[in-house]
Amino acid sequence: MFGFNKNISVMRFLFLFVMSFPLISMADDIKDSIKKGLTYYEGGKYNKAVESLGHASKLMQQKTRTVLQQFLPKALSGWTSHESNSELIGAAMFGGGVTAERGYNNEGKGIASKVTIRIIANSPIMESVMMMYSTPGYAEASGKKLEIIKGNKAIIEFDAVDGFGNINIVVANRFLVQIEGDARNVNGLKQYAKLINYKKLAALTL
Repeated sequence: MFGFNKNISVMRFLFLFVMSFPLISMADDIKDSIKKGLTYYEGGKYNKAVESLGHASKLMQQKTRTVLQQFLPKALSGWTSHESNSELIGAAMFGGGVTAERGYNNEGKGIASKVTIRIIANSPIMESVMMMYSTPGYAEASGKKLEIIKGNKAIIEFDAVDGFGNINIVVANRFLVQIEGDARNVNGLKQYAKLINYKKLAALTL
């Protein structure tokens, strides 16, 4: 009975694994890891199979992250940008999924401003953001505003006292775009939000 249950668990893992990334073209190293995983599975080496397939899954996530990074905009004039360890950030803060992130800094006029943009795929937190879209009264009650940015619904929260805020935009029900930071005023965050090509992001097949 124990062996049968383990067999079912591995088969379920294989099914979920394949369905998670149906449209990503796989490099040879990913294919090799999948083939090894199937070989281990057929040979009854289930732990090895899970390990090998897990490695392939990580490689696919890296490919997804590389694609998403292409949608992160360049820094505005007077700003500088830097890359972040989005792999660790996505796992720790957003309940999994794949995250591409870039930070932006502006030291002008003696007042430092920082903005962070994230594009997150396959994150469970999208459900809570979409719930606010469908119940705008809930968003407004919590101090948030609903606006349209480049044809997309955006939930905006900004504290004028400390100058910190965030913008959340769900794209094609598959991607969550977050713009947050102390940009001196909410227009600073909106400027960065408008730099993203949402139409191309919505058309992306991952």
